[in-house]
Amino acid sequence: MARKKIREYDSKRLLKEHFKRISGSELEIKSAQVEMGGCRGPITTFIVEPFVPHNEEFYLNIVSDRLGCSISFSECGGIEIEENWDKIKGVIEEFIKAVYALFLDLDFTFLEMNPFTLVDGKPYPLDMRGELDDTAAFKNFKKWGNIEFPMPFGRVMSPTESFIHGLDEKVGDLGYASELGNYAEYSGAPNEEEVLQYARVVIDEAKLKAARMHLYVRRGGPNYQKGLARMRTLAEEIGIPIEVYGPEATMTGICKQAIECISAAA
Repeated sequence: MARKKIREYDSKRLLKEHFKRISGSELEIKSAQVEMGGCRGPITTFIVEPFVPHNEEFYLNIVSDRLGCSISFSECGGIEIEENWDKIKGVIEEFIKAVYALFLDLDFTFLEMNPFTLVDGKPYPLDMRGELDDTAAFKNFKKWGNIEFPMPFGRVMSPTESFIHGLDEKVGDLGYASELGNYAEYSGAPNEEEVLQYARVVIDEAKLKAARMHLYVRRGGPNYQKGLARMRTLAEEIGIPIEVYGPEATMTGICKQAIECISAAA
């Protein structure tokens, strides 16, 4: 998981766009982002919003970590909140439940409203911060829309950083994300026993044969020729079609072949 900060505008945009889908009700958030030209400094955007008169202020924070998620809420102050708490408690509880569901659905890693208020009895975020797990972009590119991960406030990329960033954008998306049925990875220098146990869960010869599965393997790095030769031998031993490629093949080309194979068999 890689936490990447997003702009306040995008945090509110995602909340507004998906809150109705998840909760069935709308949030009347009014926000616009303005691109600024001719600036000498690193500030290139501003967020423009109407002033929202309010009496109550509340704080909400949701953070994901290794053990799960933590939710923090507090009543930050206001006029006669204690006297009216019974009236607004249900509204706030349902709001927090919906925001948490949205948090999980969109792969947020951090979300903070400091504060949010109530306008005509409906929650309204006055100030909002958000971070997304950018490794989940492959499955969220439609839901996220035109998302941007800006540099920390006040910092700009050096020419070298800009060049590398441009290369990353060209090679980072291999395509076919919406066609993938499942994806698994096991990295971090596992030992042989861990690899064996993982393989037993993911690979079952009988089930693979019954489903007429085709396997596609691409490998590079040290001793990759020996590894590919062993994969070809394994294919003959277990009777499952395994197409083996070295670093000369592209990932997109292999994905295309796999999809064409599935389409032909359908």
